[in-house]
Amino acid sequence: MEDYLISNPIGKNAIWATEVELFAAALLMNTTIMVYTFSNKPYWQVFHKSGKIPEVFNIHEKCIYLINSNSNHFDVVTSVVTSVEDLK
Repeated sequence: MEDYLISNPIGKNAIWATEVELFAAALLMNTTIMVYTFSNKPYWQVFHKSGKIPEVFNIHEKCIYLINSNSNHFDVVTSVVTSVEDLK
């Protein structure tokens, strides 16, 4: 782990987390991390607290929600709707 942190100094400014750090954070905090991205088409990327992708996802589970804005920066998502009906 020390070698990884030396070669990937994520504690410095202008260094962002990769999928590896997001999976590690989800496991360490025992909390699922959901990342919304919209490169070609919008989708949620799931970093599940179990380290596995669940077949069924509990939409009521408390998670950390992030948005991958501009492909290299993550912001916290403060509001999520579960369906288009919720937007009305």
